[in-house]
Amino acid sequence: MLNIKKYISKEEKFLYGFLLSILIGDTLSSVLRYFREDYFNVGINVVTMVSVLFVAYRYEKYKNYTVAVLSLFWITSISTFIYIIYLEYSIHIFLIILIPLAGAILLNTKDFIRHGTLFLLIFTAIMTYGFIHKERYPYLNDSNFVIGFIVLFFFLIVFSFVYHKTIKNAYIKLQKSDHEKELLLKEIHHRVKNNLNMMTSILGLQEDTAKTEDIRLFIIQNRLRINSIALVHELLYKESNFKSVHIDEYIQNLIRHITALTKNTKLTLKMNIEELEFNTDDIIHIGIIINELMTNSLKYAFADNTGHIDISLTRIDNHYLLDYKDDGRSFDIKKLDNDGFGLNLVKLSAEHLNGMIDIYEDDGLHTKITFKGTGS
Repeated sequence: MLNIKKYISKEEKFLYGFLLSILIGDTLSSVLRYFREDYFNVGINVVTMVSVLFVAYRYEKYKNYTVAVLSLFWITSISTFIYIIYLEYSIHIFLIILIPLAGAILLNTKDFIRHGTLFLLIFTAIMTYGFIHKERYPYLNDSNFVIGFIVLFFFLIVFSFVYHKTIKNAYIKLQKSDHEKELLLKEIHHRVKNNLNMMTSILGLQEDTAKTEDIRLFIIQNRLRINSIALVHELLYKESNFKSVHIDEYIQNLIRHITALTKNTKLTLKMNIEELEFNTDDIIHIGIIINELMTNSLKYAFADNTGHIDISLTRIDNHYLLDYKDDGRSFDIKKLDNDGFGLNLVKLSAEHLNGMIDIYEDDGLHTKITFKGTGS
């Protein structure tokens, strides 16, 4: 609770700031009043803080933004009304300006008009009562105090009106526009993924009619190449994140597809993939590299389809290290693929990632790619 990392939208961040300011303000006020033995106001502060924490708990549980804002609005309003009456207006009367100001920013226009009007009526009633009993409220006999407050309150009303008619409405329109664009992008990624999956399905039909094992393996390898790209669009669609993809989830899904398509159940895998995010282009090229290395390991390294593969992707200072190793039988590096196409793909992808590739024998094939990524 009260962890700012959980709050993503601008509205939630405003809510977090409002909530935190109340807690900090009331905590400091409680400590000062406790040492002055002002236990009545300490009690008001404690009740306010407990109420605010309860609102935060309910928001964390149900994520009802409007209810949370309205609850905070009225908790602070009521406690401030009590302060004003009990402390005979004093300087606390100026604190009440902050409450509708926060409401103007946090609430939508309809709720703000409704609850802001009720707030204003209650406050007007309290002020009227104070003017009737001026002998109890000496601050109201000070014309400078009253004029200063009226000017400040008038400024607040004007600000709230302008804010909701211009800034708030413009922000809502932008939100609506962004939401529409997000839906369109999701639909694009969904369709791209479906089209690529259709291509792999067509290749799957050709695989069933392949006359030789070499042709069948060639079809499988190209199905996996297309699938490695389709997976990126699938994750972009599911996560509603159109700029980056979590690499750990992507690699796990990619390897799952490779082992399923090649029907290899004896393979032992060890993965050490850090929770990193890469942009779409970098993810695709990382997927191509892993796909080529792994399919070639299955194709050449393991005679009885039994073997062990280690894959790790870690961040070291300002670059990344992709480390791939299998324990298969040794072979000529130049024959990583029948026509060298797979190795060329790996090299081109490493070059795109602004990386350097090192492939060597180490009780099997060992490939290290150090890269910086495109970062865009």
